[in-house]
Amino acid sequence: MRPKQMVVPSPLLTAIPAAGTAAEAAAQTAAQTATERTAMTDPTTDTGPLPTSGLQHVATFCGQCSCGCPELYLDPAADDDRRVVITDDFGAAIRMSLVQLAVIVDDARHGVLDGLLADAR
Repeated sequence: MRPKQMVVPSPLLTAIPAAGTAAEAAAQTAAQTATERTAMTDPTTDTGPLPTSGLQHVATFCGQCSCGCPELYLDPAADDDRRVVITDDFGAAIRMSLVQLAVIVDDARHGVLDGLLADAR
């Protein structure tokens, strides 16, 4: 039996305060989206690897190649909703909470990704 899935509130789903006109509302939505997108992307993507000083290394997901590998870190200085950092081999990173990571791990343990990965093995 699959455990009950946790629902994690997302800052992307927060309500936008009412604006005076439709144009103001659209501008406010665009500004909020741009802020959220900036907060979730790594500004060093085009200039080199993500700096990892101050992060606690947890795991390297090695594909046994020489081009770099995705890695998992914890950022003890980050807010709870951005504590987990996963870097890829292109220099980009995503951040999430430990609760969100737990959902991914639980889903993987229960076979949610098995069909997707069947051809990769």
